[in-house]
Formats: sequence, C-alpha cells, structure tokens
Amino acid sequence: MKVLKLVHSVHDDLATAAWASVFAFVIFLMAFVIPNLPKAALEAQRLRAQQIAEENEQLCQNLQLEHHRCLIEVGDFRHRVESRFAEHFF
Repeated sequence: MKVLKLVHSVHDDLATAAWASVFAFVIFLMAFVIPNLPKAALEAQRLRAQQIAEENEQLCQNLQLEHHRCLIEVGDFRHRVESRFAEHFF
C-alpha cells in the first residue's frame, strides 16, 4: 500500500510539473514569439522580394534582353507560374 501511495504521489508531482512546463511555454510564446510574428513576416517578405529582384536581374542579363522589357516579361511569366501553383495546391 505504501508503494502505491508513493507511485501515486510521484505521478501527481510529474503531472503538475508537466502542466507547469506547458503553462510556462505558453507564457513564453505570448511574451516573446507572438508579438514578433508580424515583424518576422515582413522581413521574410522583404527578403523574398529582394531575392526575386536579384533572380530577375540575373535572368535578364543571361537572356541579354532590354532591361525594362525583360523585367516586364519575367514578371508576367512569374505571375502565371505562381497563379498556376496557387490554383493547383490551394
């Protein structure tokens, strides 16, 4: 009987510690992660736009087309591809 009480007590202590850990993690998320999500999303969007611009520039140089016309063509092509991707997967 004493062993059963000890096992029950240890189980209760572990359950309390687990719930305390979950509670602490939720508070951490609310305090540090969630407030920074919009800023991180904007930074990711800025980085993606910069990478796309660099890819477009490199492509125009490789194709040796007039810069302005090339950017318009590449932008149209990229828009069509992204639209197809969105239709197919979303």
